[in-house]
Amino acid sequence: MNNSIVTVSGRDEPSLLDIGRAIVAGRYWVMAITILTTIACASWAYFSPTIYRSSTVLAPATTDRSIGGLSSALGQFGGLASLAGINVDTRDSRIEEALAVLQSREFIEKFISDHNLLPILFPTKWDARNQRWSVSAAREPTAWKGYRYFVERIMNIDRDRKSGLITMSVDWQSRMEAAAWANEIIERANSEMRVRALDAAVASTRYLEEEREHTQLVETRAAINHLIESEIGKKMMATVTKEYAFRVIDRALPADVNDIWKPKRVLLVILGFVGGLIFGIILVLSRFGFRAAQMDFAVQMTH
Repeated sequence: MNNSIVTVSGRDEPSLLDIGRAIVAGRYWVMAITILTTIACASWAYFSPTIYRSSTVLAPATTDRSIGGLSSALGQFGGLASLAGINVDTRDSRIEEALAVLQSREFIEKFISDHNLLPILFPTKWDARNQRWSVSAAREPTAWKGYRYFVERIMNIDRDRKSGLITMSVDWQSRMEAAAWANEIIERANSEMRVRALDAAVASTRYLEEEREHTQLVETRAAINHLIESEIGKKMMATVTKEYAFRVIDRALPADVNDIWKPKRVLLVILGFVGGLIFGIILVLSRFGFRAAQMDFAVQMTH
């Protein structure tokens, strides 16, 4: 080790031979660090809970529930349609609304509340024997924390802009529950959008009927009648169509018992080994460089 240091002291940078000698001299450090990091990553991978992913593939519902072809013919009555709450936008705006509802705090919190998921989402803070929280009231998980945890770590939504397909997945420790939750969330979202559309159509129809009673113009009354017919059609579709916002292309099924989403245990062990090896070599070379600098300083002082 000392010979290599003296060799380095006479040059600005060490050669590959010097680096190799330093690594060989510090090989026990490299081995120890590599073993420790590998064991640490292997322990992490082993003790981390197994997470499965269940996904459902969706497509925007294709049935046109707005006034559709009537929008151009009734363009001059667009203000009246807007006042009545009639949607004359494209299908993209409706699916954007459905996606916003799907990820909304109210929607997710209701799902968590209906299934009493807070104790399941935060098991370390729950006393299962006494059926109460084991932490102080200030540290108890709230509905807001449950919502944040669910949308950030459990539910994932990916939309392909080209195909229009939407993939909604649930990551959870139980592969059965992951699939059940994914399917139920979509069913609830469709039901929620149906109720909203039905309420909107009823309110719009009521408004249009009142307006029709207050106008004597034949053209206006005819236009209002067309709008009312459209709203009646929307009420019918909202009543009979279960897949109102999302059409299920592929239902979520339980993942295979060996199809683990995370942690990637083998990958973690490999990363631990490689990372430990690299860190050990860097540490040895840093120590080697520090000693070489000390030797350079000592040689300069002697002269």
